Amino acid sequence: MGLFTSAATAGLTEASAWAETRDKDDYWRGLFDHLSEGFVVGEVVRDAGGRVTDWTYVEVNPAWGDLPGIDPTTVVGWSVREVIPDIEDAWVDEFAEVVETGVVANFTRRIDTISCWYEGRAFRLDANRFGVIFLEVTQRVEAEARRSALLTLGDRLRDLTSTADMTRAAAEIVGRTLGATRAGFGRIEGDVEAIEINPDWTAPGIASIAGRHRFDDYGDLRGSLRRGEPLVIHDVATDPRTRDDPGPMKAIAIGALVNMPVRERGRTVAAFIVHDVEPRTWTGEELAFLRNVADRLEVGVARVRAEELQAVLNTELAHRLKNTLTVVQSIAT
Repeated sequence: MGLFTSAATAGLTEASAWAETRDKDDYWRGLFDHLSEGFVVGEVVRDAGGRVTDWTYVEVNPAWGDLPGIDPTTVVGWSVREVIPDIEDAWVDEFAEVVETGVVANFTRRIDTISCWYEGRAFRLDANRFGVIFLEVTQRVEAEARRSALLTLGDRLRDLTSTADMTRAAAEIVGRTLGATRAGFGRIEGDVEAIEINPDWTAPGIASIAGRHRFDDYGDLRGSLRRGEPLVIHDVATDPRTRDDPGPMKAIAIGALVNMPVRERGRTVAAFIVHDVEPRTWTGEELAFLRNVADRLEVGVARVRAEELQAVLNTELAHRLKNTLTVVQSIAT
């Protein structure tokens, strides 16, 4: 009887412990699944020499899938280079260092192929596994970049003394901040008939289009600019203003564009241009940024022109005064 009681007690204890473990597993699984942040457990992949070259997804919570836009049920067992083929090496190297050293890593990094920024924290679980908890911070990072760009632009415009230098500086700041492939500034001719583009900024491999261009050669583009509205095209192949013949746009590496007008006395007299070689959706925040840049650039250009005009007037006055003094001296003698 005692043996039976002892065995029964042991069995009940084991069953209770199993139930408690299961309850804990269910608790942690529920917490894992309901995190609003993405959470990944990864396992490093090593080459024959023991160097980490990749890592595989071991566990992925549902929130992770919402961040890169990938079904989380499809990635377990696959490597990160298989899931995102062109992912930057830093997404492997930093997690490899976490596993090797045990030092927790905090990061803010972009995945270029999906144009998103992520912020997170990686930590070692064992000799080959690590955990990462992270969230998407694209809007915050890009907003900070735009604010910083405006501050930099203000500083540069104060120091520059020629229109050409101002437009080149603004174009480079805008192009790099927005990740565009071309940016520039041009003066509008007539009733938005043509634009004379100043020397522009271009990404590597993209040709300059500085010079004169007729709007009608590229589509039905003049209406928005005439009304003082931004000309915004997300895809030249599908936009009704250019889709009938997108060839001229594509020939000069334009897949998407923004022309932000500058107005004077009710007329569009200039435009700040931004191009992307690929189609892209221009956000409201990006358009507000470009409006701010165009306004600041126009103020800076107006200041330089006023200074140049004043210098001409001063020279003319000095010349006339010299002539007057010469005449007076001639009469006096």
